[in-house]
Amino acid sequence: MVHKDPEGYVSDSDSASATFSDDNDYGDWRSDDSNPAARTLALFPDFQGQRASFKSPLEALQDAKTKGCDLVRIVKEWQLDTLEVIRLINYVRRNGLSVEQVNGLKGDGGWRNDDDELKPVEGYEDDGLLQVDFDLLEEDVANKDLSKDQVRIRELEEQLATARSAFDELRSIHASTLGLSSTDLTESSATPLSEQQRSTLASASLSTSAARTRRGANDAEDDILYFDSYSTNSIHQTMITDSARTLSYAAFLLAPENAHLIRGKVVMDVGCGTGILSMFAARAGAKQVIAIDASAIVERAQQNVEANGFGHIIKVHRGKLEDLTSELTPYEGKVDLLVSEWMGYFLLYENMLPSVLVARDRYLSPNGVLAPNRMTMHLAAFASPALLQTKLKFWDDVHGFDMKAMTTGLLEEAFVDVLDKDEVVSDSQCFADLDLPTLPARQPEPEADFTLTVEKDVAEVHGFISWFDTFFFPSSTLTGSETLECPPFTLTEKDVPGMELKGSTKTQETDAGKGKMICFSTSPFSKETHWQQTLFVLKTPIVDVKKGDKIKGRIVVRQDTKHSRQLEAELHYLHVAGETEASAEKGKKKVETQLVQVFMVR
Repeated sequence: MVHKDPEGYVSDSDSASATFSDDNDYGDWRSDDSNPAARTLALFPDFQGQRASFKSPLEALQDAKTKGCDLVRIVKEWQLDTLEVIRLINYVRRNGLSVEQVNGLKGDGGWRNDDDELKPVEGYEDDGLLQVDFDLLEEDVANKDLSKDQVRIRELEEQLATARSAFDELRSIHASTLGLSSTDLTESSATPLSEQQRSTLASASLSTSAARTRRGANDAEDDILYFDSYSTNSIHQTMITDSARTLSYAAFLLAPENAHLIRGKVVMDVGCGTGILSMFAARAGAKQVIAIDASAIVERAQQNVEANGFGHIIKVHRGKLEDLTSELTPYEGKVDLLVSEWMGYFLLYENMLPSVLVARDRYLSPNGVLAPNRMTMHLAAFASPALLQTKLKFWDDVHGFDMKAMTTGLLEEAFVDVLDKDEVVSDSQCFADLDLPTLPARQPEPEADFTLTVEKDVAEVHGFISWFDTFFFPSSTLTGSETLECPPFTLTEKDVPGMELKGSTKTQETDAGKGKMICFSTSPFSKETHWQQTLFVLKTPIVDVKKGDKIKGRIVVRQDTKHSRQLEAELHYLHVAGETEASAEKGKKKVETQLVQVFMVR
């Protein structure tokens, strides 16, 4: 995850524990003493115009109800989803609405679909009310009608279900370390293993482990941390509110021109998360959707599917795709559309693409389509004194203290950050073109030479910026002749047919042509996304750079040998001034010595 600095830049969190919190039960609005919830300001001021501060958003909701506005009732009555709740609360905060004005609102007001209302309200960036799970509050209210014994029984049942889920997850992890599927352990756990069974299991473990390539000793730990990071609400809310991401998937899945790819067909969603892409596919008329995720979030996904009336269409599976062989056997070679949002920072961070490619090889039909199915990675030079001030020079003088030690090792890692388009000082070059239908089922490791032409005079070039473009072509195979120009993102919900529908309502059948391409970019020249850009800051800036100069080099990207979900990027580079370039063209030989810097992407 990332967060914005006060200056507006984005930086990595220090650790997973700083980013993700426990999401079980009522963790969205109530926490224990060791992790107290942020104080929440009242939704409405008192008669003196002051807003009380509460220890929890639940108290703030009770305060609003006491003043005459029952927000829980409003959310239920208007059937607001998570994004609509956020828009409503931000709308009330931003416009300083009174109790009477809120009670006078209509459920179909313009705020309900206004993406501008997803932007944080100044002074309420960490508003606790935005983290409330109103569905759980509804259950809590229902519990008030139960006796203490009944409530306790319900709590124990929930705890038992959580314990069983945790046990199943540990079993799956243990199976993975042996090179087996979780089914292998389940089937052999009822009775003691015979010598022959032990031999079989040992042989399977050795053969499977030997077949792995570039998989380190920390793989099991990597998987635990990775899947745990997707088990909380916050990361999914961040992704869903990224309109470039979500509307691009929706536009492809719901486009009338692409109905022939989905209506009456079998769809597989790898890494389904909350299930939103699966539900888009079901809304578009899919006959069956197989939703898969190894994170605990699938429990919520199942609830989302049932709540929206798609339980008969969407089948949710929990587990790592590679370990679900027996459960997914009926779908081998029968999936018509394979959809997945697998992209990480610098596109390849997280190492999820290999799972998608395994699903392609096992389950996609000969004419099946991948969504997305083409990715390009780009590199350019940048100059940003503001970024250096935020990341490095800040530590020179912190309230009168020299804290330069904090910068030790800082430039050995790539930054995940956002730059303004004016801070890009060269043209860009595509250094990786990934054709997903034909890629081998392993982590890509791009490497390529590059030549960047500087487009303005700058005192210093501070490093290289990278971004990726994502393409959804409505075809099973790509020829390479497709246009890979991705214009700036401009879609709104109103531009996507079917986004106005609710619950299990499906799009209307139509014959609107055969295929519509959708794309989005994470570049500084397009709408900001939660991926931001990846920045490789040089330890020594390139100085006195003029328009027309060249920066030549080579980029090499490798999967980290210790942690399989991390990357290592090696950048070789050389500044070639315009006059030097001209001299070389006249036949004067010059020895070119490139500098090199290695970065971790994690």
